[in-house]
Amino acid sequence: MIRLTRRANLKLEQSKQTLTESYQESLEKQKRGEIKKASRVWDKPYIKGPLFEMSHRKCAYCESKEGRLEVEHFLCRSKHPELVAEWANLLPACHKCNAIKGETDCCKQPMVDPSRTGMDPKDYLIYRNTLFYKRSIDDEVAENTRKLLMKRCTDELSGVFTDMRSRIDDAIDGICDKTKSIADDDDLSKNSLAGIVIELFRLAQREHAYSAVYASMILGHPSYSQLKQRLIDKGVWNGATMDPMENDAKAIALL
Repeated sequence: MIRLTRRANLKLEQSKQTLTESYQESLEKQKRGEIKKASRVWDKPYIKGPLFEMSHRKCAYCESKEGRLEVEHFLCRSKHPELVAEWANLLPACHKCNAIKGETDCCKQPMVDPSRTGMDPKDYLIYRNTLFYKRSIDDEVAENTRKLLMKRCTDELSGVFTDMRSRIDDAIDGICDKTKSIADDDDLSKNSLAGIVIELFRLAQREHAYSAVYASMILGHPSYSQLKQRLIDKGVWNGATMDPMENDAKAIALL
């Protein structure tokens, strides 16, 4: 989970009241048995488009890019129908995370909203060894988030994260080996190795699937600090390109 930046949606703001009234009217018809399901007023291109772009077309919770994204109501619509078209209440989620969160009332069980101003997932969660931990043992928000919102990550994605860990370990070991034999005047090899480092950092950028986990794995690797210094000493580290990428990774890493 990473911090999301929500931009204004003027078209939704203009149509919010109409959509909310339409939804509430359809709820009444559903209760009377006139229709089977209430109207999905949130399934509009001008809602889904900017919402999915906000998360780089990833699930706001598990960061997966697999499967179909859905519009998720952070404060569930069953208990807060008046917020069904409230832009600040909508998040992109994969079907599985949406189903897991279900009708949980976040007013009674507060959780991390990655798009909420002043709320950053890294202030609540730590990632280590394929598991998520709460940063503070007494933090109710972190505990609820870890147990519910990160449940899919813990239950279903541990195998994926294990494979990612192996990929990072192999990449860092490979880079370490290459730096041992690189000559000071071998610019071709230096450029090639720099490209490998950049590709590694691409995994930890916001637009990539599971970027927070990748960033945590890379920056938290036992050899990372020594490897970075060696790359600097060997003239491989390109600060103009790599420093911003490293800083972006630090901004989302759950360390």
